[in-house]
Amino acid sequence: MADTRLSRRAALGSGLAAAVSPLFGATSGAAEEKPLKIGVLVDTSGPASIHGERQLLGVRYQAELIGRGVQLDVRDTKGDVGTTRAEAVALLRDGVDGLIGTSMPATAAVVAEEAQTAGVPLVVPTTVLPPLPPFAFSSAATPLQARRQCMRAVRGASARRTALLIADTLATDQALKVYAEQAAAEGVELVTVTKFTTSATTLTEPVTTLLEQKPEAVIVAAPPPFNGLAARTLRELKWPGVICCGPAAGHPGFLQAAGEAAEGVRVPAPWLLLADRIPDTVPNSWVVRAFVASFVPKHGPVGTFLGYGVDAVGMLYHAYAGHRDRQRARATLEHMTYVGVSGVFRMSPDNHSGLDDAALMTFRARNGQWVADGA
Repeated sequence: MADTRLSRRAALGSGLAAAVSPLFGATSGAAEEKPLKIGVLVDTSGPASIHGERQLLGVRYQAELIGRGVQLDVRDTKGDVGTTRAEAVALLRDGVDGLIGTSMPATAAVVAEEAQTAGVPLVVPTTVLPPLPPFAFSSAATPLQARRQCMRAVRGASARRTALLIADTLATDQALKVYAEQAAAEGVELVTVTKFTTSATTLTEPVTTLLEQKPEAVIVAAPPPFNGLAARTLRELKWPGVICCGPAAGHPGFLQAAGEAAEGVRVPAPWLLLADRIPDTVPNSWVVRAFVASFVPKHGPVGTFLGYGVDAVGMLYHAYAGHRDRQRARATLEHMTYVGVSGVFRMSPDNHSGLDDAALMTFRARNGQWVADGA
């Protein structure tokens, strides 16, 4: 397959003259005298391992395409803050050039602390609240972006009274504040917040409690398989309202776990989730098509967290192009426009997440597949 790096003509034509993009073809990575050493911290076991495995697949896929120019050192964080900190410190002690991690906001915060202290660039491939420390950047949508899009989907479905069903590991005070703020901003009434533990084997009790408030819509904030289990439980209890899951439902396992109950479920996600129908007018459409053409024949369905992993490697690789200076790489990341598989990222000193708001769409499950909401 031909190299799909952004040409100057393509960059100028899309208004992205200083842009860089992922690498899905032959690269010059093998010619690097010193490989870029990247420490990767993800949950390959623990409560977020279903995301960690997908992140790691994306990370490894992009690294393999770059070739000998990238060297990965992968560590399992196990979803545990203490383990995460110990592994991050060990990687930094080993002299990695950059870090990618983690699979959960709580453990990502720990890695950000250690990366900042050591002065090593970090790219976080999961949803984390800004602002981020000077050495930390994100290759994912922010919680604010995802929750805003979900509230708009609820409002667009003519629902107002909305309940939030959320995994206890995600229900921080800061996270709940963002849900409340975005609901108010979009004219949605958040009538109740119901938490559940990720050790649960059934959600009948919390869902029954939630439905006592008679919501017209339910927002599910949980990783697979819990988001699929929540959808099944709501439909088993004959509740007919609107269901909107967070970007975690972009995992291929969601449709399988939810089964017939997935029908009509909405999810905010990048266009990568519907790559075969991405319009030419979407700024990163050619990147998405190139990635899918390269990835799917070998590995099957794509998904949101997979894309976050791909873009994390691409960002670090471009930040270190031609050198191995950490301060210089940080400065490059801070001013980078990156056309990734998840969308266009426009980093700045005030915005270390950078994903364009327009990169997130609302998709709806129909007959076991995703379609654009309203299609």
